[in-house]
Amino acid sequence: MKRIAFAAAAALLGTGCISSTTTTTVPPQDYGSVNLYWSFAKTAPAQSSGHIDYDTSYTGTANGPCAESHVEQVTVDSALGSATVDCVHTNGVQGLGLDGLPAGLQTLRVRGWRGTYAVYDGTFQVNVPANGVANQYVAVAGVSAPLDVFAYLAWGTPTATNYATCAAANSPNIGYQILDVWGAVVDDGTVGCSDPLPAPVFVGDLDLDNYDVRMQGLAVPGGAVVLDSCKVAFDHFGAQTGANGVAPVLYTQPVPTCP
Repeated sequence: MKRIAFAAAAALLGTGCISSTTTTTVPPQDYGSVNLYWSFAKTAPAQSSGHIDYDTSYTGTANGPCAESHVEQVTVDSALGSATVDCVHTNGVQGLGLDGLPAGLQTLRVRGWRGTYAVYDGTFQVNVPANGVANQYVAVAGVSAPLDVFAYLAWGTPTATNYATCAAANSPNIGYQILDVWGAVVDDGTVGCSDPLPAPVFVGDLDLDNYDVRMQGLAVPGGAVVLDSCKVAFDHFGAQTGANGVAPVLYTQPVPTCP
């Protein structure tokens, strides 16, 4: 990849004479370069790996946002300072060249931005070779915020009427899936219906991003689907708790046919 050249520290420490009773020799500082490549990892408890990986080809068809994570820009903090570039940068490559880093173990912070939101953030150690170049591949973890998801239960279409209590809806269990925009399941589970409605379904942290949630009322006993919300899109870019939580409606009589 094409590297961006940063100003290197002076190789010569000076030629003036210094009078002293003792002489201390300071070894010259060696410098090297790092080709840094990034991908992104969303926390996903529903996956066996615990995460969903995006943009792992480290390339794009054009300079600009990364195609899968939708990260628009990336900021890299290092001993050289801070540099912000497009996620796909320099001839379709997801990366940045760092020239003139002090040799040895260096710390890099990498942040992925969606507008003004830092949606991925990670700190990494890289061993910079003296007078050489190292390739470093990093998977930047998602930034999370609290989320509450609730379920209203209702019957009738096109004008629905909310059930007043779980018992009025025959006390179904409520199964849920939270999906990324590509349809991969990020989190899922089943909880009992609890009053007062809307019933709490999910309480926890979720990485910042755009999502769909789908919930189904499951008959007790048997597990037949008796209510369904179909997919409901929501954006999660900050804390959404209590009255600010996400609260889809599950319908029955009839149970909707979902696309």
